[in-house]
Amino acid sequence: MTQPRLARQNCSIGRVYRNPITGEEAPSITTITGMLNKAALAPWYAREAAEYAVSSWSELSSLPERERIDLIKAAPRRTSEAAATLGSNVHAAVEKLATGQTLNGHGPELDTFLDQFGDFCATWNPEFIAAEATIWNRAHEYAGTLDAIVSIAGRNYLVDYKTGASGVWPDVQLQLEGLAHGEFILHEDGAELPMPHIDALAALHLRPEGWELVQVHRCETAWRAFLGARAALTWHTRQHQAFGKRLHGAADQPTTEGEAA
Repeated sequence: MTQPRLARQNCSIGRVYRNPITGEEAPSITTITGMLNKAALAPWYAREAAEYAVSSWSELSSLPERERIDLIKAAPRRTSEAAATLGSNVHAAVEKLATGQTLNGHGPELDTFLDQFGDFCATWNPEFIAAEATIWNRAHEYAGTLDAIVSIAGRNYLVDYKTGASGVWPDVQLQLEGLAHGEFILHEDGAELPMPHIDALAALHLRPEGWELVQVHRCETAWRAFLGARAALTWHTRQHQAFGKRLHGAADQPTTEGEAA
């Protein structure tokens, strides 16, 4: 996703959105889902580091030990940053195409992705109702930017674009549930517009060799899991309040507040 227009980085939370009229701030959906333990990441990091070490063995062997270690440790980050940059560039280009803007100056590495997006549009003839729109939920204090809401054969699909080589991961369900529960769409000027009705969720997986529209089920369990992650973020930002008085001797007595906590 491109950098959301109403978002900024907060050093203690991560990405937050700010309402330009009311001054309200709310954590982003990606910050919230980032609280979840992603079990697949640890093996992926280990594999990326190992593969880099093996493929670059001759170059690494001539370097000092500390430098070798640093390069191997950083291999997964370099891979993920390159993939994130490519994904952001694809998102930005697709947004322009979806909103009828002229697409200029994109690199040749995007051509195959955009060809596949064009084929998707030619196949399903989607009508774009919203693109790169910020949603806000005041009841649960969060915000996020959706990729698109499209109408296909009379049904409104909330769609998230994915470009990763490893496919679409299940946590997109939490991301889309959070977006689908937006109370309104917030424009850059602060205008609050009604959230369009959402009939279905989907991930559009774009790759140079093809595309796939993956249906994502609406699920009350996924919504509760998202709210659990939201609660975990609240605790995370207040964890400095976890401890009370520290007792060291017989003269110290627990307080009622400490006992209750």
